[in-house]
Amino acid sequence: MPPCAPPPGIYVPTLCFFKPGPRQELDLPAFAAHLLRLANAGVAGIVLHHAIGEPTHLSRTERAQLLSHAHTALADHAAHDLPLIVGTGAQSTWETIDLCEEAGALGGQFCLVECPLLGPGEAPMGDAELEGFYFDVADHSPLPLVLSPRPPAEFSLPLLQRLAQHPNIVGLLTSSPSLCSTLSAQFPAKAFTPLCTRADELLPALVSGAQGGVLPLGNVCPEKLLRVWDGWKMHELEEARRAQRPLARAGVIEGAGVRGVRTALQVVHGYGGRCRLPLLELAEREREAVARACDALEQKEKGKGKPLTNGFGPH
Repeated sequence: MPPCAPPPGIYVPTLCFFKPGPRQELDLPAFAAHLLRLANAGVAGIVLHHAIGEPTHLSRTERAQLLSHAHTALADHAAHDLPLIVGTGAQSTWETIDLCEEAGALGGQFCLVECPLLGPGEAPMGDAELEGFYFDVADHSPLPLVLSPRPPAEFSLPLLQRLAQHPNIVGLLTSSPSLCSTLSAQFPAKAFTPLCTRADELLPALVSGAQGGVLPLGNVCPEKLLRVWDGWKMHELEEARRAQRPLARAGVIEGAGVRGVRTALQVVHGYGGRCRLPLLELAEREREAVARACDALEQKEKGKGKPLTNGFGPH
């Protein structure tokens, strides 16, 4: 029986947390508490080693340690059935395959694979190279693959149509509602599913055929994203629209990358810490823009629905 795509729903690409100090060691208790806060909110799954989790700032040992710790933490708190999608992209085909095998051995259910990043002066990988790379990885990976184009590159539609026919390639992260529409019309959702990557485009993507999203804003306010998803799934489109409106400023937060999401988490929940060096904190003007976006999220939801926090988070 061929692998199935990730179950529909809202997935959160988790931040990574570091202790203060010159070496910025992993803060595993804060990481585990953050995962459990997301699980308690009702997300469909967790994504590890997504770009928002700073995988390029982690050693191979640390990447394995985080995956093992995530699997154990969720299992210990009766969230063992929550899917783990694990970023396994690397610069070579065989290292990528090796990371996929490691992800399978340590409790992952799916692999999120970015295409290799070529060095300065190299022409971008063409369709033939990308097809060969992904087919080689899919042929050897013990886990099904979710594709992730490396910004600003996008995959051509003919390439995606060929890749989606491989039985071990089951999904795509995309910011394009029109691409969601095209792919969902051509492939059964259980075989190959598009997932939205922008909170401010969540409802349009769902209407266009996305089966959920992998959304960095979920680190800050998963409940708000779940209101959109729940309204859509229950065919309450007006409720979904109301839930989507406060997310209009989400692009300010997600567009600032890991630093924007980490700053928003600090503003809203009072934890988050710093990115690992050499990444510095946002400049003051950018921090103020993120804070205003967080305030807009709060103000538009004031007095409505569930509170933003649920009382569970790292301390």
